[in-house]
Amino acid sequence: MREPIQNALDTGSDIGVRVDYGDRSVVVEDYDSEGVEDLSQFYDLFSGSKQYDPEKRGRFGRGVKEFIGATDEAVVSSTGGGLKFNFDTIYDEALDEYRVESSREVFPDARRDRGTVVYGSNSDWSEDDLRRVEDFVSDLWMPRDRELRLETRRPYSEKVITGGEPDAILENQYLPTIVFDEGVQREKHRSTSVEVNKAEPGEGGIYEMGIPVTREEEFPFLFNVHQKTPVTERRNELDNSYRSDLMRSLLDNRLDLLDDR
Repeated sequence: MREPIQNALDTGSDIGVRVDYGDRSVVVEDYDSEGVEDLSQFYDLFSGSKQYDPEKRGRFGRGVKEFIGATDEAVVSSTGGGLKFNFDTIYDEALDEYRVESSREVFPDARRDRGTVVYGSNSDWSEDDLRRVEDFVSDLWMPRDRELRLETRRPYSEKVITGGEPDAILENQYLPTIVFDEGVQREKHRSTSVEVNKAEPGEGGIYEMGIPVTREEEFPFLFNVHQKTPVTERRNELDNSYRSDLMRSLLDNRLDLLDDR
């Protein structure tokens, strides 16, 4: 879910997410005025360009493709038209084994006036899987000028997640980020801003442009870094030195956020 959500966040528009426990499906929608004209971006690997922008969340052009690969059926609709992906598991009696047959259909007339909708379903997704999607979406750190509408069905619920004023903003923090130089990924220090919210000890965490990277940190703060962080391949871990850099920035700039304890 991280992939289509980070794409929606990168558009700069509001976002809608729907989780349906009935048909085991998830929908992510944005309202970007341009949308996506070139539908091949949804199935060609390494076709993205966000890896060259440290203030965009994408890295390798994988994006929605990882989400599509986890579904039985996926439908994408944008300003360039529509796509439908199907993955069927077939038992081959002659070989006495199961194999997956996939198909991709293009629907030019399914184009939207604006924005992109990504739908995916999988009969093997459990209620716990979908609950984790809800938790992930609820934990996003939304920008202050945008909102996310989270809708669940069967049972029905709805809530709007908006960004609030942080407890502090650390400007011009010189932190390592990820850049690509002639196709090679490397780290580079770059000036950025960091939003900070106080938390209970053991409930700290680090966000990358609103998307949670680490949780249950011992320090009592939530940091939202406004550029790519040097995360691992699975995007859920950072070197301890990065944690030290963030705490050092806090201590140098806003010692008042700490209590006596």
